[in-house]
Amino acid sequence: MTDKPVPAHEDSIRLALRLAWKDHHHVRDQAWKALFAQIALTALLVAADFFLRSCAATFLIGFVAVLAAISGMLFLLHHRRIEARKFSHIYNCEEALGLHRDDLLPVASCAPPAALSWKDLFRPSLNNSVIFLLRLELLLGVFAVVYVLGRLALC
Repeated sequence: MTDKPVPAHEDSIRLALRLAWKDHHHVRDQAWKALFAQIALTALLVAADFFLRSCAATFLIGFVAVLAAISGMLFLLHHRRIEARKFSHIYNCEEALGLHRDDLLPVASCAPPAALSWKDLFRPSLNNSVIFLLRLELLLGVFAVVYVLGRLALC
């Protein structure tokens, strides 16, 4: 006795497609919120140093800022992998709904997002939102390191 898969109902496919897009937008929203948190932490580093004038506090907040930048970059790379899986699911749903036609959605325009590596950060020809966010996280992390080292040299 073999179980054959039951064909999905068109409404179920539409719901799955809508949920996949919603999940994609949620992941992207999380990435931007993480960047804003990193910016706030970097601003806190400068403000705390200015107002507290404490080398220990500057070092501690700078250390946390660097860890947050590294975590943010790992978070973005993980979300890129989720994005690739999600777009594969979206593609399959669109295909099942018959949306991949030259007059609607040409198949050639439906490529999933490419995987990224650390060296992609330094390829100026590569421009997408994930690379932009990764570059900003890297910049904020480098700023925190340079700021803390410069401040500690004056202590």
